[in-house]
Amino acid sequence: MAAMDGPGRRVHEFALLRKDGGRVLVRTQSAGVRGADGRPAGVYCAFSEVHAQIDLERSIALSEALLEDASWGVVLVDADLRPAVVNAHAARALGVGRAALLGRPLGEVVVRGVEEVEGALQHVLAEGAPPAPAELWVTLRTAEGERRRCWRSGFLRLASPLAEEPVPLGVGWLFQDVTAERLAAQEADRTRFRSNQLHRASRSASECEDPMEAATSYLDYALAGFADHALVDLVVGERLVRVAATPSGEPGPCLPVAAGSLPLRYATGHPALRAVDRKGSVRASAGSGPGA
Repeated sequence: MAAMDGPGRRVHEFALLRKDGGRVLVRTQSAGVRGADGRPAGVYCAFSEVHAQIDLERSIALSEALLEDASWGVVLVDADLRPAVVNAHAARALGVGRAALLGRPLGEVVVRGVEEVEGALQHVLAEGAPPAPAELWVTLRTAEGERRRCWRSGFLRLASPLAEEPVPLGVGWLFQDVTAERLAAQEADRTRFRSNQLHRASRSASECEDPMEAATSYLDYALAGFADHALVDLVVGERLVRVAATPSGEPGPCLPVAAGSLPLRYATGHPALRAVDRKGSVRASAGSGPGA
């Protein structure tokens, strides 16, 4: 009743005991009501069960936090697979403004990988969310050019809680950029594979008595993970001659050339000539100066 004499509204929580012995916690909002003469005439009181109110407030607070401060990208997609809401993190990841993508196809910013993304969204609309996050590789169109990214993505089907039957409102797509981790893992796998291949190549070559057979056997193992094509030249006098090669344009073993040793004429500065001068390996992309 004290609200009748004060301005504004007052909020209180009360534990009520029902006649059946049950207890319920309610939240009340009370405000004074004044008559035509401006004098207090009564109190208006609205109340609701606290837990229902807290659940609603938590849901709203969670939505606001995800759409403003989350470290994950969040995109709410409608039933037509067009973004309806994009949070700040997702906008930065996509390279667009938060309002630039609303209602427009994802294909306008995702150059490659959009089919996989839209396929996942359609599956969620039809079947529900997958049991675990999925990693999707996409290529984005940006002002600086194309960027390839890997996103660990989770999906949630959104349905109206007020409808008698579940009515799909769209899909909540949450993603996190894991490109650096995936590239590091791929590089580690590549390095491990190359190390194993070189070990197998060395073992295979050590079992060969003929030097040429040892060289070609070594290349057969060492090529995997390093190159698609290999050539073997020998120094004969002042010239280089081709003695073995893998098939050009297709995979295959390194074999002696069919027509015997072929003399070669390399242009000045060619990596093969620099390797002969150095008596060691050189990088083909390096320059031909003294430090190359």
